[in-house]
Amino acid sequence: MDVLFSVYISSISSIIATHNLQHQQYADDTQLYIAVSPTDCALSVARLESCLTDLYCWLSHNGLCLNASKSDAVLFGTQQRLRAFPHITSINIAGSLVHLSDTVTTLGVNLDQTLNLQRHVNNLCKSSYYHLCALCHIRASLPDDICLSLATGLIQSRLDYSNSVLYGTSTYNLHKLQMVQNALDRTITRSVPTSQILSNLHWLPIHKRINFKVATLTYKVVTFIISYHTITQSFSPFL
Repeated sequence: MDVLFSVYISSISSIIATHNLQHQQYADDTQLYIAVSPTDCALSVARLESCLTDLYCWLSHNGLCLNASKSDAVLFGTQQRLRAFPHITSINIAGSLVHLSDTVTTLGVNLDQTLNLQRHVNNLCKSSYYHLCALCHIRASLPDDICLSLATGLIQSRLDYSNSVLYGTSTYNLHKLQMVQNALDRTITRSVPTSQILSNLHWLPIHKRINFKVATLTYKVVTFIISYHTITQSFSPFL
């Protein structure tokens, strides 16, 4: 069903391309990107709003709806650049004003204006400690293997989800996430010394798990590109 829906709305890409904007789609979630500078800020915003108007018309004509109440807008940049940037308060989406936010959530990742990901890490730690506290209450009644499965499914999976975006993040963010993992490890192993916790569970530390995820994604991309070129060359005489 998701594939059919993606095919149904595939014309959106051509509409966005006519306005020279970048975009990303995942099912019914579409994100538009445009690079703006202080000198052409008004022109860039007008081009973005024109594209949104055309999308609204196309979606309405094809039985769909561009819901302004579920839309977010954010301006990314460094702290120095944001302070010097012309003041933008909102984006017009087919007659509805969407005020710029200082953060936006995409596929479970919270992105702030400066992309330091501190708010994302704070939210991640908060949700992880919530489930960790619940696990601590019942730890004494759980066998070790069941506790490990629950810890992996409820908490460690949260730490691993989209952790590649944390590559190059601050030491402060990595330390907060490592504290969560250490607390989780102590809950599982109980009396094991801290220095032996990660090795006993065969878990990589947070920063190494991030590096491993990036390396894995890179390997998959390179392997796909090589396979694609190999297949293309194999079939080139018949094309």
